[in-house]
Amino acid sequence: MEFPLGLNMSQKKKSVKLKNNKCPRGYVKRKGYTRKNTGKHVVARCIRSTSPYSSKPEKRKSRKACPPGKIPRASYTRRVLSSSGSKNIHVKSTCVKGSVSKLPLIGPLRKGELKRFGYSYKLPETVRHHAMKAAIKNLGALDVYRKLDAVAKLSATKNKQAHMVFSADRDWIRAHWVLKAF
Repeated sequence: MEFPLGLNMSQKKKSVKLKNNKCPRGYVKRKGYTRKNTGKHVVARCIRSTSPYSSKPEKRKSRKACPPGKIPRASYTRRVLSSSGSKNIHVKSTCVKGSVSKLPLIGPLRKGELKRFGYSYKLPETVRHHAMKAAIKNLGALDVYRKLDAVAKLSATKNKQAHMVFSADRDWIRAHWVLKAF
C-alpha cells in the first residue's frame, strides 16, 4: 500500500510537535493533560486527523447580546442585480425591535385527565366514545373538546396516528354536543 510522499506504513508519523501553537495540514491539535493514575503530564501534540471532514475546527457563531425590547437578526448575503451584472452584498447581524415570541400558547395540560374516564387514543372508537360521554358528564362538552383539540394540535408533528384519532374525536364531540361555556 502506497502512502503520500512515498512513505510506507512504518515511516508515517502518528504525531508531530506543535510549531508556533499550530499544526500542519492533515493534523489536529490534541490538548495537553495530566494522567490521573501516575500524575505524569502529557504535552500538547499534533495528531493525524482521521476525520473525513475538514482538519480545521469550525468557529462557533456567537449570539449578539441585544438590549431589552430588541432581538438579534442574523446576518445574510443578498444578491443585487445592476446594469453591470450582479453582485453580492453582505448584511451584518444587528438588533431589531421585537419580542422573542408572540405565539399564542396552549394552556397547561394535565396528563391523564381523560384517562381517568377510560379514554386512550389506542382504544376502539366505541370504547373511546363511551369514555368521552363519561368525561362530558363530569367536565362538560366544551372542556373535553378543548382538551382533545389541544392534544391533536400538539401531536400533529410527533404522532400522525394519534393526531388523526384526537381530531376525529374532537369533531365527533362538535357534531353531537352544543359547545358553550356556562
